[in-house]
Order: sequence, then structure tokens, then C-alpha cells
Amino acid sequence: MHLHRWHKAEAKVVLVKWNLDTTTTLGRAMEFVADVRTQDGRFFRALVHQPLLWADFCPPVEGNIVGVEVEGETENVRFDTDDPRLSTREHDRRSRSEIDSVLAQPPGSDPSRPWDAAESSDQSGTFPEHPEWHHTRGMHNAGQPEPPERNLP
Repeated sequence: MHLHRWHKAEAKVVLVKWNLDTTTTLGRAMEFVADVRTQDGRFFRALVHQPLLWADFCPPVEGNIVGVEVEGETENVRFDTDDPRLSTREHDRRSRSEIDSVLAQPPGSDPSRPWDAAESSDQSGTFPEHPEWHHTRGMHNAGQPEPPERNLP
């Protein structure tokens, strides 16, 4: 029997489907169609199956570029267990980091733009004006005359 060595490569996921014909003890299996580019320049399309015994696997979505491994000169492909882009823990860490960075921004800032506290010119400590909050002006009645009293029977 000739053993093939697995070589690292990258793949762009072009289709993700549930395989309803195949069920595993862990549930239904996902299948991925991916365009694979090997380090030696080969380029081909392959079917990649969901790993069954990988607890930290975060399934990629269509358009993601992820690490894979190709078996020898064949077109057998599997996901690369060392790729952090396929790690649930790494995905959760990046999500938490993004949430924490947006929480650190002042109210009214654009969450899609990075914010540097050192560059902030507003050091007054006053609450910033938010364009969507104009409807709330005067709701606290500061400086407003009291409404007339109504005499009800």
C-alpha cells in the first residue's frame, strides 16, 4: 500500500450544502465545494466533507478562503485543522474583540471606523449630539412653561 502525504493548500468555498442523504451520529453532514490551489500551482475544484471528530470546527461560508490539505497528487481534500479561520474559539475571540472595540468608542461614533481615544478632540465630558435624537428635545420640559391646568368635572 502506498501512503500519500498531505500537503497544505488554500481553497475558496463556492458552495455549502447539507447532505440530507448522509447522517452521522453528530447530525446531518455538511458538504463544501471549493476551488483549491496547491503550493505547486495546481488549481482544481473539489468536494470537501465536514470533519466528524473536530470539536473546534467553525464551518466556512460561501466566499471564505480557508486552509485545506491535499493528499499527494490526488484530488482528495480535507480541511486543515491548524487553520485558525476554521476554529470556533478563534472566531469567538475575534467577535468578542470587535464588540469590545466598538463598546470602547464614544456614543454617536461610527462603529465601522476605528477610533483612537488620543485623537478625540471632545474632552468636555458633555453628551454628544446624535442626529437621530432630535425628536427627544424638550421631552424633559427644562425651561418649558407648565401646561395649563384642566378642570375636570
